[in-house]
Amino acid sequence: MKKITVILVVLIMAMVPLMATGQKDSLSDGPVEIELWSLLKEAKAEVLDDQTARFNESQNDVVVTVIHQGGYNPLNEKITAAASAGNLPAIIMTDYLNVAFYAQQGILSPLNDLIPQEVLKDYFPGLLTDLTVDGELYGIPYSRSTQGLYVNKDLLAKAGIDAPPTT
Repeated sequence: MKKITVILVVLIMAMVPLMATGQKDSLSDGPVEIELWSLLKEAKAEVLDDQTARFNESQNDVVVTVIHQGGYNPLNEKITAAASAGNLPAIIMTDYLNVAFYAQQGILSPLNDLIPQEVLKDYFPGLLTDLTVDGELYGIPYSRSTQGLYVNKDLLAKAGIDAPPTT
């Protein structure tokens, strides 16, 4: 949970210079307001809302508003419409499978210069590879899972199988 909060903080703070130049002449005019579109629902959405509230309460420079879009398909539809209208939010939480397409369409901006290498070292390289297009990082993993196969060797042996298949 703490790592997820750190990721949210790093990503939001990385966006502050971009948002400050686009929305306000200086941070002294008040906090920068950042909109984050989420695909999360129910309990997972509540966790993100809690993390965001804690972040907002922890400082006065940035206010993040999370807007849950109702799942994968509604989010994708809204991203497409917002991109056409030139009205995208500062942060989008999308499926990693969409990152390359969105990057190629110019919907996402590279994060290489915004996220410190020491933060990226905490991730498995394969998770970052999925979010990299032409050498540019366009996202950071959030709520990712890794696939695995668990085998009960005793049951396999009883069935006359020496080892699980390798292909």
